[in-house]
Amino acid sequence: MSTHRRSRAEWREIVERQARSGLSIIRFAARERLSAQSLFWWRWRLRSDGETPVAAPADGTASTEKLELIPVELARVDPLPVGTSTGFELRLGTDITLRIPCGFDARELRRLLEVLQQSC
Repeated sequence: MSTHRRSRAEWREIVERQARSGLSIIRFAARERLSAQSLFWWRWRLRSDGETPVAAPADGTASTEKLELIPVELARVDPLPVGTSTGFELRLGTDITLRIPCGFDARELRRLLEVLQQSC
């Protein structure tokens, strides 16, 4: 992370670049070697003061459309019949392979893993 103290104008330019980039603040901060926490704070501060408009899309087009929520209908999906899947295998090193069937008891598996961990 950079420890350089930046002016308000520099942070304004950084916030605007981040918005145009299309990257999340966290990814942009990592790429630019900045503190994501500082970038979040400066975005909030500048917007609170009315200094930073919502950025245009990264492709340079200006959108005048408003965001709108639309209803979504979820389809009901029946679960697979028991026995359709064989479950999964959990390999512990080269010597131990656990074959875990569908519908396993998670508490029993956790207990088995604890016993195995204690014996290693």
